[in-house]
Amino acid sequence: MFCEEEIIFYNNIIDNITIKLKEKNKIYININDININDKIYIEFLPNSQKYIYQLYPKYGIIVKINNNNQLIKIFNFNTNKIENLFHDYVSYYGDIPGYDYTLYKII
Repeated sequence: MFCEEEIIFYNNIIDNITIKLKEKNKIYININDININDKIYIEFLPNSQKYIYQLYPKYGIIVKINNNNQLIKIFNFNTNKIENLFHDYVSYYGDIPGYDYTLYKII
């Protein structure tokens, strides 16, 4: 059911983030309370097991926030790229995310 490359990629992300966050504190934060230059860690919980390895966590710094928090960009420390904080929607019709998330500020 799962692609071996997805599992390896997911596990590498988890290992890298675990090492980077070892000496740091995580504080739960609401999406409306984030600011540019905040270091953020986000975990995803898919509504379907099908997406467990596709919705990998992200760790990075906020570089852009639009007015209504609909589009938030981070510099992802694992990929060294600027990307969306959230993953693309994975719901059947694509009208809802298809996952929950927990957002942390790293201090």
